[in-house]
Amino acid sequence: MVFYTTRSGDCGSVGERIVNFDQTAQPIDAGADAGPPQCSGPVTMTADNCEVDYSTKCRIDGDPKVSATQVTGNSKWNVAGTYGTAVEQWSILDKAGNPLCTGTYGVTLHRQ
Repeated sequence: MVFYTTRSGDCGSVGERIVNFDQTAQPIDAGADAGPPQCSGPVTMTADNCEVDYSTKCRIDGDPKVSATQVTGNSKWNVAGTYGTAVEQWSILDKAGNPLCTGTYGVTLHRQ
């Protein structure tokens, strides 16, 4: 489970989410009825899996204004891999690829 705290920006609050992390990009926000967006971008883990760097872009279909969500971050996990924290930079992009809003979020991750 992932919990977000808004630090700055104009994108507004982000609700809690379930996110599946592995070494490929995963949906950032599938939405209740949209199905998973198509995501790309690097996800790099340290050898001990305690730190993850990611820069993903997820295409959003079906919205007349929004084309994608771009998220860049770094998460640090405890040795057991059950708890982590991160700071993420978000950009919500319009159809031309320009930011509609940007935000910085503190993230708390609990592995289930």
